[in-house]
Amino acid sequence: MIVIFLLFILCIILIEKSTIAALMVCALIIILLIYQNKTVIPQLSVKESFLMGKYILEYVLILCINIVASNIHVAKIVLSPRVNIHPKMVAFKTQLKWDISKAVLANSITLTPGTLTVEVFEDTLMIHCLDEKFIDGLGELSFDKILLKIEGVYHGSNG
Repeated sequence: MIVIFLLFILCIILIEKSTIAALMVCALIIILLIYQNKTVIPQLSVKESFLMGKYILEYVLILCINIVASNIHVAKIVLSPRVNIHPKMVAFKTQLKWDISKAVLANSITLTPGTLTVEVFEDTLMIHCLDEKFIDGLGELSFDKILLKIEGVYHGSNG
């Protein structure tokens, strides 16, 4: 049930105008997605569903905070009279097991201004950073930790 709710909230965020017709289309798309993927969507207990929802909301909040903070940092670089950047490529190791988790992590890093995930290979992400200061932030990423918690909730329900 929490999956339906989260998909509906995501759909509402993505639509331009919240009209009755748009909300009905969102609901129809969600129903079709769930019906088509019923074997893929995890069957979680109520406690696991709330835990999963908590981690997903925490993830989205931290992602938004990181995007805003990175935007400010990139704006300072762009608006500075001198271009003082030191681009670097960094190999970032992750403990994530699922390909989907790695893809979410890679896309979240790319969404954060000043960083770009260039390649994902096994447990390593190659990340281009606009400035060396962004490298320090990669080590403190909460994205990886939260995605590990999400994997743990799902694994706990199936294993």
